[in-house]
Amino acid sequence: LENLDVETKIITPGYATIPFKDYVIKDVDSFQVSVGKKTFTAELISTILPESESVEVIFVRNEEYFDRDGIYVDSKTGEGFPDEAERFIFFMRAILRWMERSEWKPDILHSNDHHTALLPAYLREIEFDSTEMADMKSIFTIHNMGYQGIHAQSVLAKTGLPEKAYAGNDVFDFHGDVNFMKVALRYADKINTVSPTYAKEIMSSEEYGFGLQDEIKKRAKDVSGILNGVDYSE
Repeated sequence: LENLDVETKIITPGYATIPFKDYVIKDVDSFQVSVGKKTFTAELISTILPESESVEVIFVRNEEYFDRDGIYVDSKTGEGFPDEAERFIFFMRAILRWMERSEWKPDILHSNDHHTALLPAYLREIEFDSTEMADMKSIFTIHNMGYQGIHAQSVLAKTGLPEKAYAGNDVFDFHGDVNFMKVALRYADKINTVSPTYAKEIMSSEEYGFGLQDEIKKRAKDVSGILNGVDYSE
């Protein structure tokens, strides 16, 4: 993307396992983000992506949610963190808040997997003061259909989405729970995955679609696959 002169920024949680001391870091922003009735500080710092000239990587840091041994799995228990939904609601809301505050507004917001799967819904259901935010398009990438971000319906009250967006809306219901990936499949402007073959497979059966194959089929014209692998020209 950089070689194609596309101005790109990467935003990722500032996990404790990242060796920040190895990079030239600059402060970007700091502000409060609410998750339900709780409020947390989001501290944003950045560096330039190694081996690139201009791709900025922005880390969202928060001691409560990201200063842990393990990224997705608690190293002590070997299981996922019980507050996984809250952690990534915080992350997604921090991304939106930063974009609202920043002069830089992307044309396309690219979400990856269930951890950022609510972003396309936020773009459509939240009323932003910025016309650039209101006009922003979204693409959602599926890396593995087996991990969908399925949580109790009660987490919806913590998302900051207006209740009218999800009350009685079947997209926010998945067998009595909420499935973050299902939400992205409905709201994203485009959907892609890690190969053209996988794009076909996840529409084909329960085995590959893990219960979301019909949702993918409904969006077939908007689904594509980009082969994950080596660039042979390099």
